[in-house]
Amino acid sequence: MAVKEFDYHELDKLTLSHNLLNMLTKIHEHKGKQDCILQQQMAA
Repeated sequence: MAVKEFDYHELDKLTLSHNLLNMLTKIHEHKGKQDCILQQQMAA
């Protein structure tokens, strides 16, 4: 499954609201959890 890469360091260059930054952080954390679960499933 191909997953599109996103460079979160580019966000440092933008002026974003606090709420939007929180949402992006949650998306990034969820993606990390999803990757971990997929790796565990593949190892089993």
